Amino acid sequence: MSRVVYLYSDYALHEESEPTVYEPAAYPAIQHVLKHYQIIKDEVHDYIHRKFDIPYRNPSAPEMTYPDSWKNIYFKNYLLRYPLGPKYFPKTSAIIDAHPHITLAGITTLAPKSRLKMHCGETNAIIRCHLGLKVPGKLPEIGMRVKDTLLEWEEGKVFAFNDAYQHEAWNNTDEYRYVLVFDIIRPEFAHLRTWVCARCLGIEAMRYLLSRLGIYEKTPIGIRKAMALPAACLLYIYLKIRGN
Repeated sequence: MSRVVYLYSDYALHEESEPTVYEPAAYPAIQHVLKHYQIIKDEVHDYIHRKFDIPYRNPSAPEMTYPDSWKNIYFKNYLLRYPLGPKYFPKTSAIIDAHPHITLAGITTLAPKSRLKMHCGETNAIIRCHLGLKVPGKLPEIGMRVKDTLLEWEEGKVFAFNDAYQHEAWNNTDEYRYVLVFDIIRPEFAHLRTWVCARCLGIEAMRYLLSRLGIYEKTPIGIRKAMALPAACLLYIYLKIRGN
């Protein structure tokens, strides 16, 4: 029986015996998003063809080639809603909101000649999914590695992986890559959905604060945990008040 694990460093090694990748057909939330692929693709057409830009936010970004290598336009982040995604892409936002197991979603870009270096997510309680929107190449020129598994983006298709394992992404083409990233709560942890999201937001808040102070890497893991927990408790109350 798997247990929920929380990770407090980009370089943490997830040691549970769990799948690296998941079969998309097994998860109704993934099928829900795939069913609406064309609506999503049509709505974000002008954005992925760079006819306009949107301010972006990386609240807890891993190490990357250069600061703008990887950008996120969030709809929600661990149930915490962001205004820009719904403002620019209301149909996609409504599709995301229609399924309660989707806890995070955003459109992410990976710039040409850039790499998102090895890192891990905040927990093993979610399954991270990538839906290809614009993919300018194939492996080995562009792709992802999760643990020891290579993954390839394809337009209109989803791959799903365990975000707790170390993973990296690269784009060695001359064009931008666009995907819809979304998380689904693992079914065995669905009853913990709000608390899992609050814990992950607490980790992000701790990381953001320590990074702004320039002491994140120097702060021991025990202190990081101690800082993240009270933030998580406050965020849990906030999410419950908001109906999550």
